[in-house]
Amino acid sequence: MKGGLGGLIVQARQMRQRMEELRAELESREVRAEAGEGAVRVVATCGQRLKSLKIEPGACEERELLEDLLVTAINRALEEGRRIGDEEMKRLTGGVDLPAGLL
Repeated sequence: MKGGLGGLIVQARQMRQRMEELRAELESREVRAEAGEGAVRVVATCGQRLKSLKIEPGACEERELLEDLLVTAINRALEEGRRIGDEEMKRLTGGVDLPAGLL
């Protein structure tokens, strides 16, 4: 029994190390999104950080519409990053959903 427990501890440490490596990779992995047929383009990381924001000249005359396009593009990029992160984590854990505090 003790050998089995020791093996589980080793596996848990290895899993934690792989999860930390994946988290670091996701912090730098980029996703791109746009809104308004490319009028607004953003780049974010799968670690949920906005890296860049581009607005085409003359993209929008109305401030409120431009604000909506910005929110849409940013949310699309962040959602895509989160989706990729979730997929990678599930692949790493064999599809087992772990509590958020363990990640």
